[in-house]
Formats: sequence, structure tokens, C-alpha cells
Amino acid sequence: MGTTLASVMTTPADPNKNRKDVQIKLVTLAAYQMNLRSFHPNRQFEAKGLFFHGDNRGFSLGKSYYNPRIKSAPPQSVTSRIWSRANIDLSKIKTSQQPSLITVESNPSEPFRIAGIPLLGHDEDYADEKYKPKGTLEVNVPEIKFESPRSFIFKSYYGGENHAFILSQTAQDMTGATFVPTLDVWHEFMIRIERINKYMDISSLVYGDGFPNTEGFIEDSKGHKVFIGTHIRIGSAATHLFGKNTRLMWANAIRIGLNQDGTFNNTLWVFAQGLGGPKEHRDDYGFLKEMKGSQTIIVDQPFSDIQGHFFWNFQEADVIIKKQYKIPFRLKIDSNLAVIENNLFDSFKTPPILKTTVQAWNAAFSHQDPNEGRDEAIYQLDDAQWKK
Repeated sequence: MGTTLASVMTTPADPNKNRKDVQIKLVTLAAYQMNLRSFHPNRQFEAKGLFFHGDNRGFSLGKSYYNPRIKSAPPQSVTSRIWSRANIDLSKIKTSQQPSLITVESNPSEPFRIAGIPLLGHDEDYADEKYKPKGTLEVNVPEIKFESPRSFIFKSYYGGENHAFILSQTAQDMTGATFVPTLDVWHEFMIRIERINKYMDISSLVYGDGFPNTEGFIEDSKGHKVFIGTHIRIGSAATHLFGKNTRLMWANAIRIGLNQDGTFNNTLWVFAQGLGGPKEHRDDYGFLKEMKGSQTIIVDQPFSDIQGHFFWNFQEADVIIKKQYKIPFRLKIDSNLAVIENNLFDSFKTPPILKTTVQAWNAAFSHQDPNEGRDEAIYQLDDAQWKK
């Protein structure tokens, strides 16, 4: 049951009248699970990913799993190159110093085979702790002035390497590090619970390498799930995983209606829905350099003789609160992340840009083409798997 507040009210016309307590039931500070994961939708990577094992699926709310003895996902489950899961019980988070745990795993990977013979690698199940991906979750609790609203700010990270690649494990064993680049993803998200008016605000800012696809969702204690964002990969494994990158993937702000017990109802408002980078030319997104004062992007493909230019219309971060756009809007992929985050917070002070349902919101993401803007691959995902 939610907390009950008692406020004393006196009738102005009769100050001597007996005082009465007005009971206000507050929405429960409940437990939720935050999921964020990276996956490749096709059966195998593209040529610049050396055709390593993919996940053969579209965007999904399916359950992440880990079992090194099986390579195919159990019913209602999906694989990912890396997945993270954080169990967040808001009733137990009292201070910013409270340690928080996050589960991070990689589903099994395997190299390209010809006549059954593996090339450039071996099967890897990530059962050994040395080769598993790593993750962290930081919690910041603003000063508690009132029981409603209550805010919680989180920052998560996960990173991992493809240790199925030839000699990667050898390098890791001998030196403690591998030459294979790390897949990095950061997630800054705020949860604010309006306990009287019964809704949850979520701002979600995700950035990192930009490759491969990324998706995130939140789940309540009864198994109701809500997408918080998706990203279709840019570039390739060969061009985009090296280094600590902070390429914007999405910047969203949504409000979900709550039941008394803190679980989700079917009401959803969108206050901001932004994506990083251009919708088209995702294959061309190699090493980019923005020309100052222009929307011209120089595309330099390091593994070919192709060099070209293309134009795309990006918007500045202040458009988030101005709301003079059709969703989703496009921000520069190298935008100032702190400015975006502040604008996401402020977007809740102005009216929503869309009122919809959780069901319709989830369906739009689930039916999104996970290869949109990309050239067709040799091992392309069957369209029926995301159009159904």
C-alpha cells in the first residue's frame, strides 16, 4: 500500500469548527527493472564485422537470458551481443552512496564458417569471468523535500569485447587486455514519481559507440514493459568501436501513468523524442567531420577510396523545450550531452508533444525496421520478424 499523508483543513467560514483530517494515498515507491542492451539484428554481421554471429531479431521487449550451454534463446527470450539489467527498488534507495548492482552478460558468439571450418576465431560462450562484459550503476538521490514528487537519477555503463575473435583471449590472458575494441554504452536516466497525481516521468539519454543497434525498456513488478528508446547502428564494427566514444543514440522524455501500487497503466505522454545522427547514410557514417557553420558532413571511409559529402538537417538541443518539431527530431551526434540532459528535464515543464498509449508506443518500436537506412546485407534479417 502507498504511504498516507494527513493534512489538517479548517473551514474558513467557521474557524471554530472541528478540524478534519484529509487522507491522501500516495503511489507506492515500487521496484522496477531497467534493461539496456546492444544487438545486431541480422543473422551475421556485415563484411566490416567479418560476418561474426548476430542475433537474428528486430527490436524486442523479450527477456534477456544467459546460459552458456545453449546458443538459441528460450521461448519469449532474445539474445544480445551485450545486455544489462538493473533491479531498482525505489523504496530502498535512500542515499546517493548506496551501492547498486547491475547484471551484464554477453550471449554466445561464433565466427564465420566455410564448410563448417571457423575463420578468424572460435566459439565463445563468455562463461569465464575474465571474458565477460563489465558494467556499473551509479545512483544520485536529490535532497528529499517532499514525499511527492520523488526523484532518482541513475547513470549506467556496460562494455565488453568480442573474445570469439582470433587471439583475443590469448592477449587477455597474457596482458590483461585485448586488442579487440570495447563496445561501450552509457545511459543517464532520471525517474521522477508524482505520487499524488499518479505518474512516472523518465528522461533517458543514451550514448556510446553507436554500433550496433541498442534498445532499452523499463519493466514493473507485474511484468508490464515500456520502451524508453531504440537506436539503429551507424558505421561498422571496424570503424566505430575503437576508443571512448560519446555519440548520441537517443534522448527521450516520457510520462507513464501509474496505478496505486506503482505499476504501469496504459497511458503515456511523450515530452521529447530525439535521435542522434542522420536517418539516411548510416552505412556512410565512417569518420566524420562537421564543417563549421554548415550542415555538410565529410564522409571519409578508411577502408575504401570513397570520399563524399551529404547534407542532413539537424537541430540544436534547445528545440527539446521549444517543441517546434515533429518527432523524432534529429540532433548532432556529437551534441553537448549535458545541455541535452538539462533540456530533457525541462521538457516536462511544457505540454507533451504526443499523448498515446503504452501499447501503441511499444508497437511502434517493435515494428521499426532495425536495418532502416542501411544497405541490404548478405545475411539480412527476415522482414517478417519485425513486421509481424
